[in-house]
Amino acid sequence: MNRQSKGSWNRTPGECCDLGAGGQPLFHRRKKKASRSLQEAIDAAVRMILTDPLIGTPKVGALKGVRVFKLIHEGLEYLVAYRSAVRERQIRFLAVGPHENFYRDLQRRATVR
Repeated sequence: MNRQSKGSWNRTPGECCDLGAGGQPLFHRRKKKASRSLQEAIDAAVRMILTDPLIGTPKVGALKGVRVFKLIHEGLEYLVAYRSAVRERQIRFLAVGPHENFYRDLQRRATVR
């Protein structure tokens, strides 16, 4: 896999999780287990996030610093959680999944780390 310069936001969908500090295993696992069409929708969402890192909704409280981008796939709402460090030009994808229990699981994961 060819990598572009570290300061570049432009990555191919296959490299979507390998930015800066890299993606979290939870993001990788959930994306890998998703259907092919959902994987493509996630890749499209990742490309949109890479184009404009501030596109997601910023969260407050225990999830401060996390942004969430919403996408609709086959009538279901899926969320992509990520942290962006604009000055360092890094994005870390944390999780992806359906809305049900998403924030609860994300908050539990954030308190463990």
